[in-house]
Amino acid sequence: MATKFYYDEGKNPDGAQHIYGVPLSDMTDEQYEALPKWLQAQVKASPMYVTKNPKPEPKAKEDGQQAADKPGNASAGEEG
Repeated sequence: MATKFYYDEGKNPDGAQHIYGVPLSDMTDEQYEALPKWLQAQVKASPMYVTKNPKPEPKAKEDGQQAADKPGNASAGEEG
């Protein structure tokens, strides 16, 4: 299931804004298509729902960074 719209909490910090019948969460293609056309139009017009993920994806550590984190390695803050 692909995400169609991402819910941007930063544009609704207190959760007070909402569109009745629309979840305050990310929506998959299937969830969006299940909405009536008039609600789909409101989602598209709302600043709370965006097509690009507003939350950065966590990045995995690179091999070089993992080696620096090992004990006994001078680059990890220890003198060698």
